[in-house]
Amino acid sequence: MDTNTETTVDKKPRNEPKNEHKKEKWGTKLEFLLTCLSYVIGFGNIWRFPYICYKNGGGAFLIPYFLSLGFIGFPLMVIEMTLGQYSAKGKVSVWQFIMVAVQAVYYNMLVGWSLRYFLASFTFDDLPWKRCNHTWNTGNCTEGQVGNSSNLKSPSDEYFHEDVLAINKDIADVDDLRWDLVFCLFMAWLMVFLSVSRGVKGIGKISYFTTLFPYVCLTILFIRGITLEGAWNGISFYITPDWTKLFNTSVWIDASQQIFFSLSISWGTMITLSSYNNFENHLILDATIIAFGNSMTSIAAGFVIFAYMGAVAHVRGVDVSKVATSGSGLAFMMYPEAVAMFPWGQLFSAVFFFMLILLGMGSQTPNIESLLSAVLDFRPDRRKYRLFILLQFCIIGFLLGLIYCNTAGMYWFTLFNDFVASTSAMFVGLVEVVSIAWVYGIDKFMDHMTEMAGNPPTPKLFWKIVWKYVTPIALIFLLIATLWTTKAPEYRDYIYPTWTVLFGWAVIVLQVLPIPVVAMYYLCKCYRENTGIKDVSVPDVDWKNKDTSSSESNGDKPPDNTPANTPDNTPANTPDTTPAN
Repeated sequence: MDTNTETTVDKKPRNEPKNEHKKEKWGTKLEFLLTCLSYVIGFGNIWRFPYICYKNGGGAFLIPYFLSLGFIGFPLMVIEMTLGQYSAKGKVSVWQFIMVAVQAVYYNMLVGWSLRYFLASFTFDDLPWKRCNHTWNTGNCTEGQVGNSSNLKSPSDEYFHEDVLAINKDIADVDDLRWDLVFCLFMAWLMVFLSVSRGVKGIGKISYFTTLFPYVCLTILFIRGITLEGAWNGISFYITPDWTKLFNTSVWIDASQQIFFSLSISWGTMITLSSYNNFENHLILDATIIAFGNSMTSIAAGFVIFAYMGAVAHVRGVDVSKVATSGSGLAFMMYPEAVAMFPWGQLFSAVFFFMLILLGMGSQTPNIESLLSAVLDFRPDRRKYRLFILLQFCIIGFLLGLIYCNTAGMYWFTLFNDFVASTSAMFVGLVEVVSIAWVYGIDKFMDHMTEMAGNPPTPKLFWKIVWKYVTPIALIFLLIATLWTTKAPEYRDYIYPTWTVLFGWAVIVLQVLPIPVVAMYYLCKCYRENTGIKDVSVPDVDWKNKDTSSSESNGDKPPDNTPANTPDNTPANTPDTTPAN
């Protein structure tokens, strides 16, 4: 009789209704790690870090790079992961999501361009950017040495600007859509929809491929690259240290900015990804793996890219510095030119651009999931309409992205990517760390970390000093230096009109405006109610994740009809969840 009673208590009632409002969890911890790695490892690792490293002293650049990682990037990442895991809520509950919405629109255009090149790689003839005998080529196209002449253009340069972009001379001329780019952008958003539609567990499953296969591509490209004549000259150029660069302030600014944006902190997406964790997850170990994996990938990508730069420089008969470049020039001109010079160029071109598509999708799907999670955390009763809301996001993103599909699209992309995205993210990062360390209270915050992991972050004094002093001071310096050195965006020889610069600053202000607006609201509330700032800085009572037990998330929670106040039937290890008065 007693045995039957125990069995009845332990079983979950068959007719227990499904909680449609309950937040999803990751299928496994590995899926969370792979998704985070896929998110932080993107285009910047391939086309920005290698050039920044070379420009700022080669191997010597790693010193400010890793110092910035330890005192700016890593501490901010731990804060964001803690906010997400402790609250189990996305950005609407913890931060604003305007920045990630702006970024998601232009970032998917990179996937669209990569898809355009990927499709063009499937040809039995020469790659279309190898020769100057096409209809889009001008009289300035040359298959020989470009040299220092500003008039001569390589075939890959003209293919990108004259055929793919059909670039015009005025950012305001947005009438002429490039329908092949419209199709590629549509396919990019369709891939995002299909990837996110299965929920966070579906994203976790896809991350096995989007995270791991790019490493296979990098390995293939590296093996092929080092066999090319001149490749080792490029690699030597990449890693040779120039210690005198360390005395240049711009080197330290570049290192901090690279860490800041490479880890994708302050966008809020890391908060969302961590909100799907179990409450007891050891997040500092996770942050270490993610940060280390991101940095090692950037360094490894540099060897691959500079091997091909060295090969191109050898064929042209010029120094590596003459072909070293970053951004779209690297991905869509220099590298395509390199693979077109050698046998099996079609294969290695397809591998490279397929890798770029995977890197872009790996970063884009968490961005859209974070926007979706923000809405659903704000309105849990809308979870049953998840697919419909996702479809709306993708349609709106596609329509807004059409601005990048016209003949002035590259000017608009540069405006948002190089100008708008920088300042706002650093400002948000500064507000995050100051709010946690000085307003909410760093000791209270570290108590929450202890509550989740079972022990405080160690060494405790180190973390307190970093969060209260080192990171805020470093971010203040970085923000001031960025504002001081920020200039109007530029693309090749095009001079942006004044109204575009004002528009860019307006978008920056729009992204950070909710912060001072909300702050002023609470200051006015303090004045009206005659209370202190500390009183209104206390979070809501539901700020802590209600599902604080991993056993409960796995379905082991006793049923609601277990008799209460009956000692014989009360599980011995059930914690007291009665709120304190």
